[in-house]
Amino acid sequence: LDLSGNDIEATTYGKINCYRNDASVLFYIANSYWNATKTIEEKISNCFEAEKDYSDLITQLVMPYLFEFRHFVELSLKALFMNATGEQAEIVHDLDKLFISAKDAVMALQRDERPGILAITDEKYNSSMANIKKYLDKMEEIIVPYASSEPSVEYYRILFDRNNNLDNPIITLDFEKERQLQNEYYSAYKWLIRSIHEIHYIYDMH
Repeated sequence: LDLSGNDIEATTYGKINCYRNDASVLFYIANSYWNATKTIEEKISNCFEAEKDYSDLITQLVMPYLFEFRHFVELSLKALFMNATGEQAEIVHDLDKLFISAKDAVMALQRDERPGILAITDEKYNSSMANIKKYLDKMEEIIVPYASSEPSVEYYRILFDRNNNLDNPIITLDFEKERQLQNEYYSAYKWLIRSIHEIHYIYDMH
């Protein structure tokens, strides 16, 4: 996986294009955390459906499952901000703050009029911006309660406070509710990307 922005020579296939060193990298890495989330989700689902008792394995997967999704949300917001502004998002983990920054940046987007970009009509621009607002509102509807109830990101990484006490010794997971929340966020996010792409070129987001 080459994120340097430099093409490399391969004797068999010629040049191999790497991922560009800009917002496309964040889109790509965010998507990788989403795929990791779904991989763990499938494993947990299979454990619940199996006749054998896999409760011990499920408990080992809960923390990675929650963290992978949380990190996907964080990176997806930073990618949206960077794509809209050309600048790096603030280096914070606060999802509320990151969402506000991303939303403000996306709503300020103008039509992409660089050479080679297909021009769109005022009607199409206004329609796309209306859809962008709709999907941002849906994401906000999900993120606000999610961010207020989830542990800080340090909890997933460290677990203990400075006095070596567990911040939260009991972790609960409503698997179906969590899966629904994640899918709703991802759906709104992907439709948002499509709407942005109608007015502002996004390079290699997958």
